Amino acid sequence: MVLFILKSKLFAIALAQIVEQIDEIQPRQIKSLSNKLIREYILHPYTQVKDLRTNLETPAATAVLNGEIDLFIKAYLQQN
Repeated sequence: MVLFILKSKLFAIALAQIVEQIDEIQPRQIKSLSNKLIREYILHPYTQVKDLRTNLETPAATAVLNGEIDLFIKAYLQQN
């Protein structure tokens, strides 16, 4: 019984430390992501999507808007 109480207290301490670390990291990440434009979509008079991080362009704007973004994901992963 004593071992169970000790384990639960240690777990609570470890969990509190993890939550603190997440709280410190999250605001910086959210702030840095909120100001960056990732893609430009042109739908008229022609269709084009340009990824600003990789400079990759595709004329298949409808496909990208339907969720087919694997092309951009692969280009981003290869770049990094």
